[in-house]
Amino acid sequence: MRFFFSLTVLLAMAIMSLAATTNEQSPYNTPGGNCEHGVDVHDKVSLKQFKCLKNKNFNYAIIRAERPDCKLDPYVVDNIKNAWSAGFNEVDVYLFPSFTCGLSAHAQMSSILTHLQKENALFGRVWLDVESSGSKWSLNPEENRKWLREAVQTIKQFVGNNNDRIGIYTSRYGWSPVVSKWEELAPYKLWYANYDNNPHLDKDTLNGGFGGWKLNTGFMKQYNGDIKKCGVDLDVNIRRGENAQCYNLGLFYARQDEIASPPITTINAVLVENGANIEAEQEAEALVESESNSTLEAEAENEAENENENENENEAEIEGEAEAENEVEGEVALEDALENELSTELPSFTNDMINQANEAELHAVLLSLEAEEATAMTRPILPAPPKEEKIVKGLTMVTYDQSKGSKGQNTVTNEIMKPKPVKCDPKKSHAHCDCKLDGPSPFVPVVA
Repeated sequence: MRFFFSLTVLLAMAIMSLAATTNEQSPYNTPGGNCEHGVDVHDKVSLKQFKCLKNKNFNYAIIRAERPDCKLDPYVVDNIKNAWSAGFNEVDVYLFPSFTCGLSAHAQMSSILTHLQKENALFGRVWLDVESSGSKWSLNPEENRKWLREAVQTIKQFVGNNNDRIGIYTSRYGWSPVVSKWEELAPYKLWYANYDNNPHLDKDTLNGGFGGWKLNTGFMKQYNGDIKKCGVDLDVNIRRGENAQCYNLGLFYARQDEIASPPITTINAVLVENGANIEAEQEAEALVESESNSTLEAEAENEAENENENENENEAEIEGEAEAENEVEGEVALEDALENELSTELPSFTNDMINQANEAELHAVLLSLEAEEATAMTRPILPAPPKEEKIVKGLTMVTYDQSKGSKGQNTVTNEIMKPKPVKCDPKKSHAHCDCKLDGPSPFVPVVA
């Protein structure tokens, strides 16, 4: 009896020791912890960036595993391992499915999750993204419902019949356009979006109240999106109350009772292997950093040498430019001296040339004037054109047209007075007589 009791105590102590060893090897399986604040990411996030986020009080991460074009996210495996290594308490994945990409729901889910298994990328929950924007769905809600049923059943083949490991990401306004008034997925956790920048779920009118989820029963809220933290483009999420309690990843895998899953010890070994791989990666990163530092130092030395060579070349160029300037100044001085010599010899010669040019120009002008005068002397002299003279005396105006040789009279009173002939007195002016002279006289005496 005593021996049996001692054997029982020893067996219990061995089990406790094994459990303690298991927990020491896999800190990810330590139950408890606070998972109130978390992030979801779709870009590549390094180990340092995840550590930075961890220091900012983010304790869980949700990694995109499938893109909207039905392709595997190329960063999902590294992001999952980096998040675990940085000390995150939970690491989930979310899938961005597409109805219209040509692959069935089963093909999409199984290809993504199989790849994660082969890469030993351990995760807790799988979240299906169901929203009208971004995803490509059928215009027929019934076809979308059938597709989501198949997707959920495929996921259960990988995580077991455990509703706690499956969740739906959606919103009040993004749910109805896809599946209309459908409540079949209400047993799974609701991760809803409401970008009000308010990290509270209570008294939020968009927290549930659709799709079979009662009001204020949402598990997690995405309250701000597409922001930068630690150099990462991410969304921030909040969980409250009992939902903020972190899950136990080891128990998650231990409860996969409906599929051929490895025992808990194997999972712990995988996690330890992942940890060793991460340490090796860290050593490789340190080696790369040291090599890069050596490279940077060599580059700095080369830059310094290049700068010295450039300075020497610049000094040589400056000296060459100075010599060229001196040569130019000498040439200018020589030209100035020649100009001064010419200026002293040329003035008299220049003045003589100017005087000669002026005399030649004057002589040409005189010749031109003489030619014009000779031409004018040989030109025939034309008689002067006939003139019409008018003499007004008193009230009578007498006109005489020389070209016609006739007289004409016009008076204001319309009275014509004929002249009376008088004898010519040579001692008197011919204007008072009617005698003949060299030509007809324009002066006719008028008798009033």
